[in-house]
Amino acid sequence: MGTATVGGGTDISKDVAITSALPAGTNNIGDMDVLSVIPGTGVTNLGKAGNSLPNAGDTAIPALAVRKDTAAPTALVNQLYGPLTTDAVGRLWIHPNVDIASALPAGTNNIGDVDVATLPATPAGTNYIGRTGKRRVRIAVKPTITAGAYGANDAVGGLLEFANAVAESGKGGTITNAYIVDDSGQTKTIVMVLFDRTFTPTADNAPLAISEADGENSLGFFSFATGGASLNFAQPITLQKTNPEHGFVLNGTSLFAQLYTTEAPTYNATDDLTVVLVIEQD
Repeated sequence: MGTATVGGGTDISKDVAITSALPAGTNNIGDMDVLSVIPGTGVTNLGKAGNSLPNAGDTAIPALAVRKDTAAPTALVNQLYGPLTTDAVGRLWIHPNVDIASALPAGTNNIGDVDVATLPATPAGTNYIGRTGKRRVRIAVKPTITAGAYGANDAVGGLLEFANAVAESGKGGTITNAYIVDDSGQTKTIVMVLFDRTFTPTADNAPLAISEADGENSLGFFSFATGGASLNFAQPITLQKTNPEHGFVLNGTSLFAQLYTTEAPTYNATDDLTVVLVIEQD
């Protein structure tokens, strides 16, 4: 039934009957409300039967998801509807926890495979991943000395550095053996003063003078004495040896030292001396 206004405002109502088919095409007859939808399970129906195979051309309503590049709580209230969320490449964010409701069977069980793609770089230097017991190292240093005579209490060479005397900065050890190889065969008393860090050395062939500040970092001394343990291989080479059992703790990883003589040796070449320490690292 339709209603129309004619002339001076008289309303006329009339039922209209459609007795023939509507013409082909898209026809709009006012506004229509759909009271109900009866779903089907065919290719063109929105509904699909459970446990059925997909078909080409299936009609359905896709589920929308919200892109969230970083997983984070949403403003949703507990137990209310909310959207699915994905990362930047469309992967669905899910809860990472896995609940195991029953005990695993006895034996070796594999819950998925885990591959290690990369490991962080190992820091430079000597690194230990666990260690038991102690480690011994032998370190030889050759000072540059004067090819000529020295006076009593003169420094012999400059600063000596025994690098990597300990494995890690701030650690300690014990000097279990020490000896000097003397190519000139002098066998004169040589004293070695030890330091836990670098210092200002006395110049070669000058009277020994250690500052008060450097002296406070000294680890003590020991001497390769005249008449002590020595061995003449074939003149002029001589080995002077001492067994100090000298413990120490370093500021870094290097042990530092300076030599001086209490006598008056005369050396033939600038490389006549070699100082060797055997260290047991803590």
